[in-house]
Amino acid sequence: RYLAAAVAWLYPPSFRLNHGREFPDVAAHWYVNELRRSGHPLRAMAMLGRVMARDTVFGVPAAWRHAARGEASLAARSAPFWTSPLRVLGQMGRDLRQAGRMARRQPALTVLVVVTLGLGIGVSAASYAALDRVVLRPMAFPQGGQIVYLMVRSVERGWISTPELPVIEQARSSGAFAGVGGYQPTSATYIGGAAPEVVSAANVTPDLAALLQVRPVAGRVLGPTDTTGDTAPVVMISESFWRRQLGGVADVVDRPLTVGTTIYRIAGVWPQSARIDPWEQPDLFFVRKDVDLFEASTLTYGIGRLHTGVARAVAESDLVTRLGGHEGLREGFQPALIAPTVMLSDAYIRGLWLVFGASLLFAVVSVANAANMLLARSSARVREFNIRLALGSSVSRLASQFFIEGLLFSGSGAVLAVAIAWASSRLLAAVAGGKIPPAHFDGVLGVAMVGAAVGGLLAALLCGLVPLLEVSRQKRAVTFVNSGSAHVVGRSSRLRQGLLAVQAGIGVVLVSGAVLMARSVDHLTSVDVGFAAQELLTFSLSTPTSRYPTREAKSVFLRRVRDEVAALPGVRGVTSTGQPLFRLTIQEGQPYLDGQVPSPVSGETLSGGAVEGFFDVLGIPLKQGRLFEPGDDRVVIVNETFARTHGGEVVGRRLYIPRRGVRHEELVPREIVGVVGDVVGSRLSTNDGQVAQIWGPTRESLDGYVRFIVRTTVDPSSVMSTIRARIAELDPMLPLLSASTGRELLRAESAEHRFVALLLAGLASIGLVLAVAGIYGSIVLEVRRRVREVGLRMALGANARGIVSLIARRGMRPVAVGAIIGLLAWQWMASMLSTLLFQVEASDIPSMSVAVLLVLAVALVACVWPARRASTIDPSIALRVE
Repeated sequence: RYLAAAVAWLYPPSFRLNHGREFPDVAAHWYVNELRRSGHPLRAMAMLGRVMARDTVFGVPAAWRHAARGEASLAARSAPFWTSPLRVLGQMGRDLRQAGRMARRQPALTVLVVVTLGLGIGVSAASYAALDRVVLRPMAFPQGGQIVYLMVRSVERGWISTPELPVIEQARSSGAFAGVGGYQPTSATYIGGAAPEVVSAANVTPDLAALLQVRPVAGRVLGPTDTTGDTAPVVMISESFWRRQLGGVADVVDRPLTVGTTIYRIAGVWPQSARIDPWEQPDLFFVRKDVDLFEASTLTYGIGRLHTGVARAVAESDLVTRLGGHEGLREGFQPALIAPTVMLSDAYIRGLWLVFGASLLFAVVSVANAANMLLARSSARVREFNIRLALGSSVSRLASQFFIEGLLFSGSGAVLAVAIAWASSRLLAAVAGGKIPPAHFDGVLGVAMVGAAVGGLLAALLCGLVPLLEVSRQKRAVTFVNSGSAHVVGRSSRLRQGLLAVQAGIGVVLVSGAVLMARSVDHLTSVDVGFAAQELLTFSLSTPTSRYPTREAKSVFLRRVRDEVAALPGVRGVTSTGQPLFRLTIQEGQPYLDGQVPSPVSGETLSGGAVEGFFDVLGIPLKQGRLFEPGDDRVVIVNETFARTHGGEVVGRRLYIPRRGVRHEELVPREIVGVVGDVVGSRLSTNDGQVAQIWGPTRESLDGYVRFIVRTTVDPSSVMSTIRARIAELDPMLPLLSASTGRELLRAESAEHRFVALLLAGLASIGLVLAVAGIYGSIVLEVRRRVREVGLRMALGANARGIVSLIARRGMRPVAVGAIIGLLAWQWMASMLSTLLFQVEASDIPSMSVAVLLVLAVALVACVWPARRASTIDPSIALRVE
């Protein structure tokens, strides 16, 4: 009673009369009705409170305003449907059911639109997830943006090198860092399977895991107490190693693990997503003291975490000031804080950005394709629009309904996009050979949902609002009379032609990139490397001190291995080298001959070492002079490019190799005794076979770690299996390291280019298929709308060829315009791809011509096929179709 009195006092009379019906107040109305229905007073009170809250927000202010103006009733003033949330939800439900019925009436179109949206948005979401995981946020640790690599950089050449221990100590004492650790990639021999297996490993400092805030899957992380030597040695294993080698057993902690000749105890499992090295996740993590990591000759990465709010440039400047003139810093080097992508090549990073850009274009093609098909479908419903308008419906009401239809398609496409994004991210990681960690599903889900929402809204606006705006501008009676299937909505038709042009233009861009990358990879795989790479195989051996305690014991065993391999059938020669193929060293200074003035500018001369027989085994031809002989000292061999750039006749002349801080009078000259052919000394993509190279004599070192190169007269793969079996006979506990054939080395050198080319080819192929599907669907719907016109033309004497030509010309006109625009756009965008191309220009005319002709050809097929079907229409049936 008191509540009713309060409502009667608060609510104006006009409001209560309009909403209370037979009751004098709204409170009693809702309370009594709900009490009769449910029989529960609490439910009746809840209903009363909900209704009062809604009416207080939406109805009472307006009622008081009308009462103040002297209006006695609100019945004549209909409130918009959006003033009531219940009415909004009810109307949306009805529109959604209507949209579902319309979708079921055209199942083929529905499936095509949903699949198109799902493909475009899902693939672009997966490519973004890969870019985000590798380039944008490579450190998947808490506050990963504060993690930097601490290295030293050459001031003159920009080379990056391992930081010395004083640099690490100064960084730890700096207030800019929360901590600094070390990471050193290595390998280890796992003993526990059917045979010894070489696995990837990493040496880390005791504080690195805590610094990165690693959350182990099981067990604990490595810590300072693990380096004291008071307990048994421990190791952390990766999550993949745990599942692959140990079956993912639950009681993995404290289990013994034999690595080499040492038995470790497993401390914990390192999560697979927490990757330090973007190239691969180590299987084993060993803890080492700082002095063992930063005093070693192999590459060690210093990893630091900056304090919150400290910029990388500020911290680097502070380190440079602290270490200025420090004796522990090499001359010509200074500290450098580098982003975690330092381990990735520039070409690989550019390739990922390029693939992401191509995926965005692919997404645009997908949305344009879906919008075009929905727009053509909506334009074909002009008669329905006008009937509804004639019966009293408003344009805004129709807009709401068709907007809901667009959202239904986009929502279905979003669900499919999530599944496609998840599968594409895994496929992308597999194609990249492990260089792209599988993206977090939550991240892919979010990107896919946002992309689907944006794309669906755009498609819904284009397919629903544009035709309604056109209909609303026309005279309703005239439009109704002439609204046969042949009626064309002008602006809607122009918009669809514009969308076709967009699809064709983007298709030209995608196909152009794919064709150029395919030609680049073809040139890259067929380049002459300067030696008999197809006949070579290489492997390395590392003799453990536990079984070969002395240098002499190691030397005896490795010489025996070399002799045994040389005696195998099909082996033409065996040699050893101190550096991998395609990895010569860049000289700090520019070498010069006697009588020449030293150049103050550093050159790009490469240098390497060669033992006796090295050039013969590799098949590098001798052009002038002789090769190295026993007892050679202070002599060099140069390549043809060096000889050509220094006058041609260089044999017998003295060569000076400058060193920092050493005057010309103090340099020891070396005599040039021979000239050999040019070889690729660095990466294939650098095309540095035309770069000056010098070779110095080295003695064969068989006292520990040795890299052998074998030249064969048969298939190197078959010889490799024989070598494995022979070495297993000599020492069954000694695995082959980095074993590969020359073909595999060449494929590895072109892997990044092939990766980008494969992805671009896939995106271009699917994008072209979607564009063709869009063109085909648009032409089919256009033909259906113009059935009466086709019948009239044929009744007036037009032949089938004329009908096909007419429809094909109308369909190809926007495609041709789009191809021209795409060609012009590619000329503007070509610079992004130029750095990834090898021996082909980004504006290559033949490649551009192939791309344009391919797009036009498939578009012509998509236009001619429905046009030929239209030419078979019976005129009598076409004229009665209305």
